[in-house]
Amino acid sequence: MPATKTAYETEAREPPALYTAETAPAYGENVIDLSRFTGRREKDGVRFHGGEMVLLPYVGKAAAGVPIEVNEPTGYGVPFPKRHLKGKWQDYFTIGIYGTSMTEFGISDGDDVVIRKTSDPKPGKVMLIRHQGETTLKRLIVKETKEGEKYFLRWEDGSGREDPIEEDDDWEIQGEYHMSLLDFNERHGR
Repeated sequence: MPATKTAYETEAREPPALYTAETAPAYGENVIDLSRFTGRREKDGVRFHGGEMVLLPYVGKAAAGVPIEVNEPTGYGVPFPKRHLKGKWQDYFTIGIYGTSMTEFGISDGDDVVIRKTSDPKPGKVMLIRHQGETTLKRLIVKETKEGEKYFLRWEDGSGREDPIEEDDDWEIQGEYHMSLLDFNERHGR
């Protein structure tokens, strides 16, 4: 999908962070149409859930399976109700998930999810992890081994697969799973 120039880009200004009926035209076609997730009321062609909406960056795609490279920020965003985010909304972004290793957790191939930026490993949580130069969404677990505590990436697909993170592996936590946009849609009756 090619990015279009908006009034803000042509005037070298940043678009406003809040997504409202008044600011929506500034985004042009740079807003991904996820209206089925974001609202019941419609005003001027923009759907709202109620309350303040923020535009979460859409950063591309990651794997729930074999890791793939996360795209650089795409210039696109997803309108999302601010009240469903904890803490600073600027700490969140959205990403498309491809693969089937998280299906038992409820994330299907092609789902879009909301991620909260963090670099802190949280054992037991589903994390967006860069491992060996590629990014994947997996449950991070810790096990006691002969060598001491060791991190593993657990697949949530019924296979029981756990991939070890070796001591000399290049890896970092990029964020913690917050919610699936599909879950949000189902919970709020869209």
